[in-house]
Amino acid sequence: MLLAVSTDLFYPSAVALGMSYVPGHLGTASGLSYGIAVCVGGVAEPFLGAAGDAIGLPPVIMVLAGLAALEAILAIILARLDARRS
Repeated sequence: MLLAVSTDLFYPSAVALGMSYVPGHLGTASGLSYGIAVCVGGVAEPFLGAAGDAIGLPPVIMVLAGLAALEAILAIILARLDARRS
């Protein structure tokens, strides 16, 4: 449950960021942002399933948790860089 919440936590911010890039077309920007996120997840899912079958689910889930932590760190770095530019 915690992994699902942590990985889905960034979707709204990604959609909002996409909307800020194209302020005149909010619907298009939000649809593209969310659609790309879902497509990337759909492409990665079979590989994660195969890895889970080969080495077990706990290591795969730990890798996903590590990726979520890395994404959080990168988001903080990007926010600080954006604050410096403003």
